[in-house]
Amino acid sequence: MNQKLFTVIEVLVIGALVLFVMYIGGAFKGPEPTPTNEPTRPPATATRPRPTATLRATATPAITGTPPAITSPAGFIAFDSTRDGNSEIYIVDAASGVQTNLTNNPAEDYAPIWSSDGRRIAFLSTRTGWLEIFVMNADGSDVVQLTQTFGSNTAYSYLFTWSPDGAQLAAVRSGAWNINRAIKPFVIDLIQSDGSGAVSLYQDETSYIGPLTWSPDGKHITIMLSDSTKYGVYIGKVEETPFSIGPLNASNNSNSLCIGLVWSPDGSRLVCDAGIQLIMITPDISERKHITSFSGGYSTSIAWSPDGRNLLYVINNFIDVGGTSKRSINLTDIDGIEDAELVNDSGLIAGSAPSWSPDSQWFVYNSEQDGQANLYITTIYDPSQHIQLTLNAGDNFSPQWQP
Repeated sequence: MNQKLFTVIEVLVIGALVLFVMYIGGAFKGPEPTPTNEPTRPPATATRPRPTATLRATATPAITGTPPAITSPAGFIAFDSTRDGNSEIYIVDAASGVQTNLTNNPAEDYAPIWSSDGRRIAFLSTRTGWLEIFVMNADGSDVVQLTQTFGSNTAYSYLFTWSPDGAQLAAVRSGAWNINRAIKPFVIDLIQSDGSGAVSLYQDETSYIGPLTWSPDGKHITIMLSDSTKYGVYIGKVEETPFSIGPLNASNNSNSLCIGLVWSPDGSRLVCDAGIQLIMITPDISERKHITSFSGGYSTSIAWSPDGRNLLYVINNFIDVGGTSKRSINLTDIDGIEDAELVNDSGLIAGSAPSWSPDSQWFVYNSEQDGQANLYITTIYDPSQHIQLTLNAGDNFSPQWQP
């Protein structure tokens, strides 16, 4: 019994000594912080000029719930600018604000459009003495003329589009208005992006009045038409021979005609601007879903976020005689549950769609709020964080964020 008691006492003493040694050695302290050589970065807006006080934004976050960590703006934004006395294609680094002239040509260069991989930019130019489509690398190198329409008495519209694989562009070519004709015939051309030529896909005696889009899955092309028999968005299958188009109505109701649209990132759905409402539909119109409605105005453009979760749409409000115009950029999720006004700015340029950053947190838009057309960016999670990218250096148009 005494031996057992002695053994227990020995164990207790030895255990106490072990615990004491561990305590002295720091075994019960928390882990030391890992040193880092990365300097603390200033806020993204610390060295950036802000818009004038006339721009009013929603003070509360655009999306309810806990937003993710807000990223810093990154990547390049292409646009055209008149700061050099003629229109040139520029890019601006969204992080630093540094701007670079990519074209440096005495001709008019404008309407830049990124390829889906972000490596090339297609644009319109008069450098041959006629309006043609050109393509260049993202740094302005390797400029290639893609079209040859001089002498045909036709020219391409500025609303052209890349194929998803970057091998082609689709563009609308038409002649000059004829005072004796009420319509303006057009041709849709498929243009090889390596400069090897173009072929005509479709021609129509109808007047072409709106954007041409190519679905992200490469299967469909849409176009906005208007004449005595056609009005609204028409859609056709690219691989169909011969290519034909049919109306893309959100429903059989004549009040739900699609007058504008934007494709989902995967091409499986699109959102139709049906006048005073946005409706999500499938390309074959077999499924329909109401997203949001608005009164007192109309939508002028829509942009679907790259992550497929949200939509930006621009509202141009009707005004009374002598009233003040109002335009705004609104955000809604694709379920139509959350809807918020992000930018309230009468200087928003009608028809200029906001363009998303690849991470779906930021967007760039065009405004003439201070008398000249400038570029601004903001985040959907804190729309008070407006950053002005261009500073009254001529007029700056057509902003597009690099994919």
